[in-house]
Amino acid sequence: MAMIRHILVIIWLLIKKTKNSIPVLVTIATAFLFDQIITAFYQRPRPYTTYSEINHFDIVKDNSSFPSRHSIILFAAATSFWLIGEKKIAVFLYIISFITVLARVTIGIHYPSDITGGAVFGIVIA
Repeated sequence: MAMIRHILVIIWLLIKKTKNSIPVLVTIATAFLFDQIITAFYQRPRPYTTYSEINHFDIVKDNSSFPSRHSIILFAAATSFWLIGEKKIAVFLYIISFITVLARVTIGIHYPSDITGGAVFGIVIA
């Protein structure tokens, strides 16, 4: 959850630089709410619980893997910035999104399908 707070702070700083920030804020809130609803009804075990040989560095406390909250929020924010015409901010966030989600798959916190599902949901929500 700490990573989400850091991401939201970065997005907030970017929003402050834009004139039309309300759609971005609404999109992020909707993405977060959508993630909470899916997680409440669908619990998918994380890879490190399925495969004991994965060391996840004890950084994740919940067990819901799908969808990736990082993926939904980052891709929703990036797409929202793109749609309001803030292309440079959007490209920056897409790069951060790819780095973040690849790291989360690499360390065994998410399956690739968790990331893909979160990215698709985030883009559609925007």
